[in-house]
Parts: sequence; structure tokens; C-alpha cells
Amino acid sequence: MLPGLSLRGLLDSLNWSRPNATTMVPNGGENSIEMLAELEQFKQYFIPVLVVLGLIGNVASTMALLQRNLKKRPSAHFLAAKCISDTVFLLCLLLLWLQTLGVVLHGSGIWCHFLSMATQASNFQSTWFVVGMAVDRYLVICWPTWTHAHCCSGNKSVADLRHQHTTTVTWARIAVLIVSFVALAVYLNLSLTVGVVTIGGQPTCVPLFHFLKALQVLGYLDMLTNVLLPYTTVIVLISFTTHRVVRFRVSRKRVISRIASSKKTRCHYPKTELRQTKTIVIVCCTQLLCIVPTQVLRIYHTFRNAFGPNIGIQLEQIFLQHVFQLIYFLSFSLNFLLLVASDKVFRKVLHLTYVSLSTKMKLLCRRKNETFPVGAMAFALEFSATLVRMNESALL
Repeated sequence: MLPGLSLRGLLDSLNWSRPNATTMVPNGGENSIEMLAELEQFKQYFIPVLVVLGLIGNVASTMALLQRNLKKRPSAHFLAAKCISDTVFLLCLLLLWLQTLGVVLHGSGIWCHFLSMATQASNFQSTWFVVGMAVDRYLVICWPTWTHAHCCSGNKSVADLRHQHTTTVTWARIAVLIVSFVALAVYLNLSLTVGVVTIGGQPTCVPLFHFLKALQVLGYLDMLTNVLLPYTTVIVLISFTTHRVVRFRVSRKRVISRIASSKKTRCHYPKTELRQTKTIVIVCCTQLLCIVPTQVLRIYHTFRNAFGPNIGIQLEQIFLQHVFQLIYFLSFSLNFLLLVASDKVFRKVLHLTYVSLSTKMKLLCRRKNETFPVGAMAFALEFSATLVRMNESALL
């Protein structure tokens, strides 16, 4: 895989199958070199703005998704987990961007291993949390009688339905924990294959030479488990889910008759489920649009280096890859915008939180006679109590 962004540590850690640097012989004219120079200058400003806005949006999204009236949704747990993993990735990207300002982090082997593990694990988690959202919506829309939580039956009490709904949320939490544990366990060990090497007089975090053959094999496994398998699954499940929703809206009676069970259980799609499905479809499709270009280019270069002749790399290809990688990084910062644009309940929770926070900030500013620690503590306690009351009174 080609290096990009001049942040070799980050991109090498995300692409195990990076070829030997001696095979990377750029070919191109002066126009291509000027385009690359302008792109490098653009990235110096684009990356910090992207990271700061993404961090603010992900933190706000996580706080809203963990509120009482949103965390009842199984998909909200996957969304909150994705926001957290995206936050970790953006923090790592920010730390590595600081190297362009002269802040050297890779001089320490601890930083090298930590950043390698954190970037890979957060990238893996973000990918599979998207798969979890797609699976949740697929089961709710295409197999409503299997989930039970969204079906109405004459012989089921309200307590039974609440218990089944709680079980669905519990399984979502278990899935989040499993994905997080697998990512940390796997990439904590694989981070030992990188180390600090002096390149051009500067310490750089790169894959160690004696692990290159093993890393090539791991690159193919990573391509399968972190690219081909998850995103193929997302495309298939989202396609089935969208097709079923479209058919339901076109011919409501026909869809209801087809999903009715043999026990004459009357099932339907509540408006809340359709709205949640719309939000998840938008998030998944945006993720695919941002990630697929750079992953297709990665697959192309991987197989070309493995089976094709060594003909070098054109500067136009390097420029194209850098552009795709910027779009890829953008996928870690769009969660807040997508949720605000597509989820009415999410906007309501944000508004209530903003109103409460503004009120408490005004109250804090009026405490002129109190010392700052006392005022800050009182503000924190009062704001927490307000959030509790707000969550108890907020309705879906």
C-alpha cells in the first residue's frame, strides 16, 4: 500500500500489506508534483479542522445516544460505540499530525506500539459496529417475528414485550463488548510487529523488517476480515432491508400478509422503526461511500504488487490515493451531521441538553461571590440532577 499524508506510522498501521519501499518508484511530470505539493499544503489545514469538528460531534453524539430515551434502541448502542471508536481514531490522527509541526512522538517505542494498536483497533471496531447496525435493522425489518420485540400478539402481555425488548438491547450490548474485546486482543499483539526506525535522520514508526513476510500474510487476512467480509455483509443486508421497506410503502397490505406468521400474529412496521431504519441506512451508505474508494485502491495495489510486474507507481495514482484517504478520514467525523439530519428524536435530545446546559451556565456566571471550585461543583451537581429529571420526563 502506498504511504500517504506523510503520516507513515498511521497509514502503515492500517495497511499491513505495504510493499517494500524500493518498489515504489514514482513516475510523473512536473504538473503531478505541483498537485501533490498543493495537496500536502491543503492537508495541513484540513486534517486539524476535520479532527476538531469530528471530536466535538462524536462526543455530543455519544452523550445524546446514551440518554434514557435513545439508549432503548439496540442500534443506538452500536452508534454510540462507533462514535467512541471514531473519537479514538481521530485523536490518534491528531497526535500524528502534530509531527508535521515538529512534535516527535515516534521517538518512543511505547508511543509507536500504542498508536499502532489504537488506530487499528478503532478502525476494526468502527467497521464492525456498522455491520451490527445493518444486522439489527435487517432482523427488525425482514424478520420481525424473530425479534418479537416489534410484533404484537394477542396472547402477549406488555411485561413480556418489555422483557423481549430488553433482551434485544442486551444482545446489542454483548455484541459491542465482543467486538471491542476481539479488536483489543488481536491488535494489541499485532502492534508488536512495528517499531521505531530512523529514516532520514528522523525516528519513524514502521513495520519491522523481520516481520515483513508475516505482515504480508496478515495483510490478506486483514483485507478479508476488515474490508471484504464486513462491507459485503453491509451491502447485502442494507439492500434487503431497503428493498423490504420500499415494498412495504408501495403496497402495505401485501407486505403485511407476507410477514404474517402461521399463528396469525399481526406484525407491522411502526413509524419509529422506519425512522430508525432510515437513519441507519443513511449512516451505512455514507460509510460505504467514504471507505470503498480507498479500499478498492488498496486491493488493486495489493494484488498488483503480489502478482503483477514491478512497473513503479505513477504520481497521479499517489495523488488519487491521497484524495481517497482524506475522504476515508472524513467518515470518522460525519456521525453527528448524519444523526442530526436524519433523526428527529436525536435532535430533540440535543435541544433539551443545550437548553439545560445554557441555563446552568447562566446560573454559574451569576455566582460572583463564590469561589470557582465551589461554583463549578454546584454547577456539576445541579446539571446532573437536571439531566436525570429531563431523562425521566422525555418521551420518544
